[in-house]
Amino acid sequence: MGVMQFLSSLPALLGITGFVVYYFISRNRGGDRITLDIIAKLRREAPERLPPQATTLDSATLAKLVESDTILRSKVGEQDFQLLRDALRQQFITSVIVYGLCAFIFLAGIGLYVYVSIRPHPVSISSISAESTNPASLLNWQNSIASMAASAVAPVFTGGRLKANVDQAQAFYRQSVAQYEKTVLVAYQDVEDQLAALHYLSNQFDAENSAVDDAKRAEEIANNRYNTGLVSYLDVVFAEQTLLANQEISTQVQGQRMMTTVALIRALGGGWNN
Repeated sequence: MGVMQFLSSLPALLGITGFVVYYFISRNRGGDRITLDIIAKLRREAPERLPPQATTLDSATLAKLVESDTILRSKVGEQDFQLLRDALRQQFITSVIVYGLCAFIFLAGIGLYVYVSIRPHPVSISSISAESTNPASLLNWQNSIASMAASAVAPVFTGGRLKANVDQAQAFYRQSVAQYEKTVLVAYQDVEDQLAALHYLSNQFDAENSAVDDAKRAEEIANNRYNTGLVSYLDVVFAEQTLLANQEISTQVQGQRMMTTVALIRALGGGWNN
């Protein structure tokens, strides 16, 4: 751990230390002046109703004890009891403020420690090639000035490179989001088209089935009329031809319905192996 990391961790340690110290202080703290006055009054008027260690009671414990015991409640005046409640409320507000402040300091220290740990370290150009390897050149003031200038300019170039990397990452992210939205919209459109086509083909198939049923009845009537000698066999041929044409159309519509159903399953994410 470096010096900067150690210093950045001090706020977090201070926050958690303050939390623990205040917790133990509040646990071991006795009653305040109002609590001690009420305890003294109850020890004079109803000592048998108090616990042995009554002087160590805090405001919260004394308030619960008085509220649960009718005799003690009758011995404590309304004004004293209201002062006890006010003291208890003040202690609660103080505890909330102290705990909240400790938590804020702790979280701020954690954030500072994380920032110091992961922040980029600028590269010094002078450490690469600005200085000469000859020991005598250390006394050369031109090399010293060049090293100082290179060290001062290096963070500027490093910062620009980091900003460019951030901009590039954000551009890639926006491109990925746009591509994802396009894919989702195309998938929704494909599903909607297949559902509309399936609904249309279903209605068409029902209509073609009705036409087939009517053609069957017409073919049956033509056969009956031919058997009784009312018409020639040519009427029967025409009726059978109409029946076969309607059955062919109905079969084609049924095949289109099956193909549309397969396309709908594919649009919903199904595959041949699912």
